[in-house]
Amino acid sequence: GYYTIPSKLKLDAAIYLLEGKNTLITLRDENDNFFNTNAGVTRSYGVEYGISWFPIEGLSVTHNGSYAKHRYIEFFDGGVDYSDTDRETAPNLLGTSLITYRKNLNDNFGFSVTAEHELVGKYNTSFEGQVENEDGTTATETYDGHSVFNFRTTLHCKNIELWGHALNILDELYAARASFNRFRGENSYTIGNPRAFHVGIRYNF
Repeated sequence: GYYTIPSKLKLDAAIYLLEGKNTLITLRDENDNFFNTNAGVTRSYGVEYGISWFPIEGLSVTHNGSYAKHRYIEFFDGGVDYSDTDRETAPNLLGTSLITYRKNLNDNFGFSVTAEHELVGKYNTSFEGQVENEDGTTATETYDGHSVFNFRTTLHCKNIELWGHALNILDELYAARASFNRFRGENSYTIGNPRAFHVGIRYNF
Protein backbone atom coordinates (compact mmCIF):
# COMPACT_ATOMS: atom_id res chain seq x y z
CA GLY A 1 0.00 0.00 0.00
CA TYR A 2 0.99 3.63 -0.39
CA TYR A 3 -0.12 6.58 1.70
CA THR A 4 0.87 10.24 1.44
CA ILE A 5 0.47 12.83 4.17
CA PRO A 6 0.49 16.31 2.61
CA SER A 7 3.79 17.23 0.95
CA LYS A 8 6.34 16.80 3.75
CA LEU A 9 5.82 13.19 4.82
CA LYS A 10 5.48 10.05 2.71
CA LEU A 11 4.87 6.52 3.94
CA ASP A 12 4.69 3.20 2.16
CA ALA A 13 4.46 -0.38 3.40
CA ALA A 14 3.98 -3.85 1.99
CA ILE A 15 3.08 -7.09 3.74
CA TYR A 16 4.34 -10.26 2.12
CA LEU A 17 4.29 -14.04 2.46
CA LEU A 18 6.77 -16.19 0.53
CA GLU A 19 6.44 -19.98 0.44
CA GLY A 20 9.57 -21.80 -0.72
CA LYS A 21 9.92 -25.37 -1.98
CA ASN A 22 13.26 -27.11 -2.47
CA THR A 23 15.01 -24.01 -1.12
CA LEU A 24 18.78 -24.09 -1.50
CA ILE A 25 20.86 -23.17 1.56
CA THR A 26 24.62 -23.08 2.16
CA LEU A 27 26.25 -25.25 4.86
CA ARG A 28 29.82 -26.21 5.80
CA ASP A 29 31.37 -29.65 5.49
CA GLU A 30 34.02 -31.21 7.78
CA ASN A 31 36.77 -29.60 5.67
CA ASP A 32 35.30 -26.13 6.30
CA ASN A 33 34.14 -25.83 2.70
CA PHE A 34 30.73 -24.44 1.81
CA PHE A 35 28.23 -26.58 -0.07
CA ASN A 36 24.60 -26.19 -1.14
CA THR A 37 21.83 -28.47 0.05
CA ASN A 38 18.05 -28.69 -0.20
CA ALA A 39 16.24 -27.13 2.77
CA GLY A 40 12.85 -28.51 1.77
CA VAL A 41 9.90 -26.25 2.53
CA THR A 42 10.52 -22.74 3.91
CA ARG A 43 8.39 -19.71 4.66
CA SER A 44 9.21 -16.01 4.94
CA TYR A 45 6.69 -13.40 5.98
CA GLY A 46 6.80 -9.85 7.24
CA VAL A 47 6.52 -6.20 6.35
CA GLU A 48 8.69 -3.88 4.28
CA TYR A 49 8.32 -0.17 4.92
CA GLY A 50 9.66 3.23 3.99
CA ILE A 51 9.23 6.74 5.32
CA SER A 52 10.44 10.03 3.86
CA TRP A 53 10.27 13.42 5.54
CA PHE A 54 11.10 16.75 3.90
CA PRO A 55 11.16 19.27 6.78
CA ILE A 56 12.67 22.15 4.75
CA GLU A 57 13.69 22.69 1.17
CA GLY A 58 16.71 20.59 0.24
CA LEU A 59 16.66 18.43 3.40
CA SER A 60 15.29 14.89 3.43
CA VAL A 61 15.16 12.25 6.15
CA THR A 62 14.39 8.72 4.97
CA HIS A 63 14.24 5.26 6.46
CA ASN A 64 13.68 2.00 4.62
CA GLY A 65 13.55 -1.31 6.41
CA SER A 66 11.91 -4.65 6.91
CA TYR A 67 10.84 -6.87 9.76
CA ALA A 68 10.33 -10.49 8.83
CA LYS A 69 10.40 -14.08 10.05
CA HIS A 70 12.20 -16.77 8.08
CA ARG A 71 11.26 -20.33 9.01
CA TYR A 72 12.00 -23.92 8.09
CA ILE A 73 8.67 -25.66 7.63
CA GLU A 74 9.97 -29.12 6.69
CA PHE A 75 13.72 -29.65 6.98
CA PHE A 76 15.97 -32.49 8.17
CA ASP A 77 19.77 -32.27 8.47
CA GLY A 78 21.89 -35.26 9.43
CA GLY A 79 18.81 -37.06 10.66
CA VAL A 80 17.81 -34.17 12.97
CA ASP A 81 14.39 -32.58 12.47
CA TYR A 82 14.65 -28.78 12.26
CA SER A 83 11.11 -28.31 11.02
CA ASP A 84 9.19 -25.33 12.41
CA THR A 85 12.34 -23.47 13.52
CA ASP A 86 13.91 -20.14 12.56
CA ARG A 87 16.39 -20.18 9.70
CA GLU A 88 20.00 -19.24 10.37
CA THR A 89 21.81 -16.18 8.93
CA ALA A 90 18.43 -14.52 8.34
CA PRO A 91 18.01 -11.30 10.35
CA ASN A 92 14.49 -10.34 11.39
CA LEU A 93 15.29 -6.63 11.23
CA LEU A 94 17.05 -4.71 8.46
CA GLY A 95 17.12 -0.97 7.91
CA THR A 96 18.84 1.94 6.21
CA SER A 97 18.40 5.55 7.35
CA LEU A 98 19.58 8.62 5.43
CA ILE A 99 19.77 12.33 6.18
CA THR A 100 20.52 14.24 2.99
CA TYR A 101 20.94 17.91 2.25
CA ARG A 102 21.10 19.11 -1.36
CA LYS A 103 21.71 22.65 -2.53
CA ASN A 104 22.05 24.11 -6.00
CA LEU A 105 23.47 27.61 -5.68
CA ASN A 106 23.00 28.22 -9.40
CA ASP A 107 22.77 26.24 -12.65
CA ASN A 108 26.47 25.45 -12.58
CA PHE A 109 27.26 24.80 -8.94
CA GLY A 110 25.74 22.64 -6.22
CA PHE A 111 26.47 20.05 -3.56
CA SER A 112 24.94 17.32 -1.44
CA VAL A 113 25.88 15.71 1.88
CA THR A 114 24.45 12.47 3.26
CA ALA A 115 24.74 10.76 6.62
CA GLU A 116 23.80 7.08 6.46
CA HIS A 117 23.05 4.44 9.09
CA GLU A 118 22.96 0.74 8.15
CA LEU A 119 21.29 -1.62 10.64
CA VAL A 120 21.38 -5.43 10.71
CA GLY A 121 19.49 -7.00 13.59
CA LYS A 122 20.34 -10.06 15.67
CA TYR A 123 20.09 -13.45 13.97
CA ASN A 124 20.75 -17.14 14.54
CA THR A 125 24.01 -18.45 13.13
CA SER A 126 23.25 -22.11 13.88
CA PHE A 127 20.12 -24.19 13.56
CA GLU A 128 17.87 -23.93 16.59
CA GLY A 129 19.19 -26.27 19.31
CA GLN A 130 22.18 -27.33 17.22
CA VAL A 131 24.82 -26.35 19.81
CA GLU A 132 25.51 -29.06 22.39
CA ASN A 133 26.49 -27.79 25.84
CA GLU A 134 28.78 -29.69 28.20
CA ASP A 135 25.86 -30.43 30.55
CA GLY A 136 23.96 -32.21 27.78
CA THR A 137 21.56 -29.36 27.02
CA THR A 138 21.32 -27.67 23.64
CA ALA A 139 21.44 -24.02 22.62
CA THR A 140 21.31 -21.79 19.56
CA GLU A 141 24.34 -19.73 18.52
CA THR A 142 23.62 -16.14 17.46
CA TYR A 143 25.17 -12.96 16.07
CA ASP A 144 24.14 -9.72 17.81
CA GLY A 145 23.86 -7.65 14.64
CA HIS A 146 25.52 -4.32 13.99
CA SER A 147 25.16 -0.63 13.15
CA VAL A 148 27.44 1.04 10.61
CA PHE A 149 27.58 4.78 9.90
CA ASN A 150 28.71 6.30 6.60
CA PHE A 151 29.10 9.83 5.27
CA ARG A 152 28.96 10.85 1.61
CA THR A 153 29.36 14.19 -0.13
CA THR A 154 29.24 15.35 -3.73
CA LEU A 155 30.23 18.70 -5.23
CA HIS A 156 29.47 19.55 -8.85
CA CYS A 157 30.64 22.53 -10.84
CA LYS A 158 29.52 22.69 -14.46
CA ASN A 159 30.57 19.32 -15.95
CA ILE A 160 32.92 18.33 -13.14
CA GLU A 161 31.77 16.29 -10.15
CA LEU A 162 33.87 15.66 -7.04
CA TRP A 163 32.77 13.04 -4.53
CA GLY A 164 34.00 11.69 -1.22
CA HIS A 165 32.88 8.78 0.97
CA ALA A 166 33.77 8.09 4.59
CA LEU A 167 32.64 4.53 5.28
CA ASN A 168 32.24 2.91 8.70
CA ILE A 169 33.28 6.19 10.28
CA LEU A 170 33.16 4.78 13.84
CA ASP A 171 35.42 1.90 12.75
CA GLU A 172 32.88 -0.64 14.00
CA LEU A 173 34.11 -4.25 14.10
CA TYR A 174 31.28 -6.18 12.48
CA ALA A 175 30.55 -9.27 10.43
CA ALA A 176 29.33 -9.02 6.86
CA ARG A 177 28.30 -12.65 7.42
CA ALA A 178 28.37 -14.83 10.54
CA SER A 179 27.71 -18.58 10.53
CA PHE A 180 28.14 -21.45 12.94
CA ASN A 181 30.86 -24.01 12.26
CA ARG A 182 29.55 -27.23 13.75
CA PHE A 183 32.92 -28.98 13.45
CA ARG A 184 34.76 -26.31 15.46
CA GLY A 185 31.80 -25.61 17.71
CA GLU A 186 31.99 -21.84 17.22
CA ASN A 187 30.95 -19.01 14.94
CA SER A 188 32.93 -18.11 11.85
CA TYR A 189 32.90 -14.51 10.65
CA THR A 190 33.43 -12.71 7.37
CA ILE A 191 34.67 -9.41 8.72
CA GLY A 192 33.12 -6.23 7.33
CA ASN A 193 35.15 -3.36 5.96
CA PRO A 194 37.04 -1.17 8.47
CA ARG A 195 36.94 2.63 8.36
CA ALA A 196 37.78 3.77 4.83
CA PHE A 197 37.90 7.01 2.86
CA HIS A 198 37.35 7.29 -0.89
CA VAL A 199 37.51 10.31 -3.15
CA GLY A 200 36.96 10.64 -6.86
CA ILE A 201 36.36 12.96 -9.76
CA ARG A 202 33.99 12.56 -12.67
CA TYR A 203 33.66 14.55 -15.86
CA ASN A 204 30.30 14.53 -17.60
CA PHE A 205 30.45 15.12 -21.33
